[in-house]
Amino acid sequence: MTDKYKKPRKNVHAELNKKRHEDIQKLADLDLEDRATKYNHEKNRYEKIIENRKLLKKMREEEKKHKLHIGKRKHIEKRAIAEVED
Repeated sequence: MTDKYKKPRKNVHAELNKKRHEDIQKLADLDLEDRATKYNHEKNRYEKIIENRKLLKKMREEEKKHKLHIGKRKHIEKRAIAEVED
């Protein structure tokens, strides 16, 4: 074969680099939000469990405050009995 009939060799690496450069340019042109703006302040499952436990504990303590102490209850009963007898 003579040089006249040989096919010219394609520069495969140059084509790949060109496509890669186009892909990178497309990604660079995209308008992306910052990660800080995307972050939501929702609590995860573990934090929600802890928050619920604190809330339940606070509710139990409130119930204890409203519940009369046994000594006070007996004192009130004795006073009521004394008033009825009079």
